[in-house]
Amino acid sequence: MHSEFFIAFGKLANAFAHMEGEIRRLITGLAFNDDNVTASAFLDSSQMRGNLKTLRKLSRQHFGFEEHFEKIIREADRLTDRRNLFIHGIWTPHEFSKGGIALVTDLKTKYKKEENGARTWATGQAEKFTQEDFATTLSQVRAVVIEIGNLMKSLSIDGEVEFPNRSTYISATHTVLDIEN
Repeated sequence: MHSEFFIAFGKLANAFAHMEGEIRRLITGLAFNDDNVTASAFLDSSQMRGNLKTLRKLSRQHFGFEEHFEKIIREADRLTDRRNLFIHGIWTPHEFSKGGIALVTDLKTKYKKEENGARTWATGQAEKFTQEDFATTLSQVRAVVIEIGNLMKSLSIDGEVEFPNRSTYISATHTVLDIEN
């Protein structure tokens, strides 16, 4: 039964969650001196774009790192719609195991006018994903995670910010990033 699809889906879902967690971790270090309890009271973990806006505001305090922050924000924002479709969409593995496709339909609903004048609910558009699409998206998410790690390391070395649990972060990042496509 479509094991290739479920393996690829699991890897990408894990990578998206890891990227979101690392963005929250970066914000927690910058704004809350790595105090996770206080950060959780102020950050909405389910709102990626809101967290990216917060990160953009915090980045203004760290001169010389603007390009690093902007790259992370731009790439994570670009991946957000794909992430939302991926996580919240309705999937059909289809012929994925034969090098084919998986179909995902978004959950956006709206009224649709029928030819006879009646109105019905219509679901969103379906999008096709190939195994290559999964691998490409996984590489893009991994690149953001690596960039976040590089920024945290640079900020720590430069004395801008202290990220006390950096060794835990490094081992967790390598665990996720070492998984083969």
